[in-house]
Amino acid sequence: MPRPDQRFASDGALMQRLTQSRTPEQILAAYSDFWQKAGEDYGNEIATLSKLMAGVTTEMVVAAQSDIDDARRKYTFQSRQAA
Repeated sequence: MPRPDQRFASDGALMQRLTQSRTPEQILAAYSDFWQKAGEDYGNEIATLSKLMAGVTTEMVVAAQSDIDDARRKYTFQSRQAA
């Protein structure tokens, strides 16, 4: 995703294209180009966030499994001592 200043520049470029447009086709092209680029930018951002969240989730599962294994070993050790 572009930085906020890049996004602001894209917004400004759209306004400039619109003010220079003389026909409905030019206006439509300006909006189409703008929204296509915005959609690509936001789509890429969602993909990046999804990958990050998948990584975090995997790390949480590994950590939880490690805690479960530790607790199981501790319980097994205590059970053997009590016997």
